[in-house]
Amino acid sequence: MNAPVLVDFHLSGREIRLFWLDPREGGTRVVTMDGLQEDLRAAADVIRRFSYNVNSNKPERTSDMAWTEPLGERLLAPLLRAVPEGSTLVIAPHQRLHDVPVHLLKVAGWPVGLRYPVSYVPSLSLYGALRRRGPRVKSGAPVAFATAYAEQAGKVADAFTAAPEAFAARAGGRVFLGAEASRESLLSSAPEADIVYLSCHGAFSSIDAADSALLLSHEGRQPSRGRPDDPAHRLTVRDVLGLDLKARLLILDACMSGRQHFRMGDEPLGFPAALLLAGAQAIVAANWSVDYRAAEVFMSALLDNWIGGGPIGAAMLAAYRETHRKFPHPFHWAGFSLHGDDRLHYEGGSPPLPSRGGSESSAAPAQSSGSQHRSPQP
Repeated sequence: MNAPVLVDFHLSGREIRLFWLDPREGGTRVVTMDGLQEDLRAAADVIRRFSYNVNSNKPERTSDMAWTEPLGERLLAPLLRAVPEGSTLVIAPHQRLHDVPVHLLKVAGWPVGLRYPVSYVPSLSLYGALRRRGPRVKSGAPVAFATAYAEQAGKVADAFTAAPEAFAARAGGRVFLGAEASRESLLSSAPEADIVYLSCHGAFSSIDAADSALLLSHEGRQPSRGRPDDPAHRLTVRDVLGLDLKARLLILDACMSGRQHFRMGDEPLGFPAALLLAGAQAIVAANWSVDYRAAEVFMSALLDNWIGGGPIGAAMLAAYRETHRKFPHPFHWAGFSLHGDDRLHYEGGSPPLPSRGGSESSAAPAQSSGSQHRSPQP
């Protein structure tokens, strides 16, 4: 497997510096651009509205994406002209670029994420540490969790549970559903699990990213739409920073789970950075409030390609392409990002079949239905 192209950005005043290291050529290349700060700010505003003000049936009516090509051409064309199509890009964003997923930008008429495997890292030094770390001791089997608001029943609840059940069918391990998908179960099983899949509501704190949360069940009760701030149901970024994880991959099928703040020193804080620091090798997380129909296609393609034998970066590329084929607007196909080790491979054995309630999998493989379109606020 070819080594990835390492990409770094630095924003200072009106200038943006793009650095990249292509191991095939050796040496670092640098390009300096100016006048893009306002474009990036406007792009970040569009992405922010994806979580609150988009018609998921007709996103083109509420989100004009024409800016993705001129911004992509100015920001990324020098890089993409220099590297072969299909090269993996490991990208360390800076400042405003943390809020603009690079994979949805267009160069030469095509989004970057449909031509290149893309992974994001808080810094290239952390990426180096992840690669040197290698797989930690493989201990527990995969675990999957799915819970919706207690007030949501029927079709909505089924949409939350279908993808974790399909994952458990493919990968084996345990699946916790509904009231059993509790904060306590996650905290007790995740540190020893090999792979963790979570399907639940997410809440992003714009005031303190450490208070951003995944909403899980507690003492036989699912989280409530009327009380999304109940601490008994909230697994926060602050909680994650106290974990010691051996999991190679965590899939966060939860809206807003990929959003992060960046602070002084350009240190991003959110679930992706916290989980990588806690010991995980790679994270798949949602950039905004994802539509369940697109998530169904994306997660099914991701699992098919990763469990089928490819690295997680290539599986993300295949999932983007499959989702884009059915849902061409970026709101749909670009809703998830990969953070961390792009070369992570699935190493599971022959999967058993799933059953409900935290037991070993024991049912035939099912088709994934992804996550429900879910706002972080009630």
